[in-house]
Amino acid sequence: MSNNKRAHKQLSDALEIDPDTETGVEEEEDNAAELMARLSKFKEMKEDAKKAAAENDNDFIKETLRELALMGLHAGRVLEDEIEVNAKGRDVECLAGIMNATRDALKKLQDVDLDDKKMTIEEKKLAIRQSSNGKPNLTQNNMFVGSHNDMLKAMRDIKKLDESNENNIIDVESENIDAD
Repeated sequence: MSNNKRAHKQLSDALEIDPDTETGVEEEEDNAAELMARLSKFKEMKEDAKKAAAENDNDFIKETLRELALMGLHAGRVLEDEIEVNAKGRDVECLAGIMNATRDALKKLQDVDLDDKKMTIEEKKLAIRQSSNGKPNLTQNNMFVGSHNDMLKAMRDIKKLDESNENNIIDVESENIDAD
């Protein structure tokens, strides 16, 4: 007897009721399985919604910042015209505040655009890393300490060694051919 059935029977005995325990427990188990399936589907939908909302939020932020910047520019022009007609100290203060707010909105918009570009670059880097099957690209940087003449001499010596090795290989091959 499962724990649910046992608990249900004990509860029925304690309350002195006699429901059809077998059917009730099976229905509860079916309901629990259905509930778990719905819950997992809900979690998947929630994750999808979060991803979509993140993209939509970013677009919303950009659009709002653009609107704020445009309204600030328009309000600044209107206030400039007002100051030309009737210069008051308070109007100048308001114009300065509007200019600062507009500048801040434009700077934040630029930051959001830079963040998007950085994310795109990071995604490309990740794709490159995944396409290289996890093998890192190795770069060997060699450094030579010495004079220019020393480096040229070392390179000539290496070239002479390579040529002498090639001659030895050719000689061995020619000896094998002569022996046949």
